[in-house]
Amino acid sequence: MSIQRLQTIANVSEQVFQTAYDLTNQIQSAGSSALQGLPLINSMIINISGRQRMLAEKSAKLFCLAQAGINVDENLQELSKTKTIFDNTMLALINGMPGVILPPPTAEIKTRLEQVLAAWQSTQDILDGAVEGATFSADEIAFVVNELETVRVMMNEVVKLYDAATAG
Repeated sequence: MSIQRLQTIANVSEQVFQTAYDLTNQIQSAGSSALQGLPLINSMIINISGRQRMLAEKSAKLFCLAQAGINVDENLQELSKTKTIFDNTMLALINGMPGVILPPPTAEIKTRLEQVLAAWQSTQDILDGAVEGATFSADEIAFVVNELETVRVMMNEVVKLYDAATAG
């Protein structure tokens, strides 16, 4: 694929990420106002969990673009920031954060979040190396992309678990 085509895809995907972010905020607002029994904090936790999916996708995109030689410094800086946000948010979802994020309401959700964290952490050596400027083989790139897709899919399941826990 040409560099120009990759750059076009990257630009369009950034618009998609922003639209997803905006829609998630709208859903959170609508959900918390429409469901009077659902406290805003629960709606926010579902929103935060959903954003983890986007952060995993964004990490894969930034990693691949940098490995392809496109806006390397910019993409690696953004990858570093995205990783930090994902890490901090995941730990807050697993452990809770007093006054901000409640701990998981069920053991099943906590276990699933811990599984997501393990899948995420399996990519960290390569992502950290990339942030430091290392380049990787096609197999290593495919491994990271596949693991981050697994993270995204697993976080989708977590969101469904949160939805079920707050509905009942």
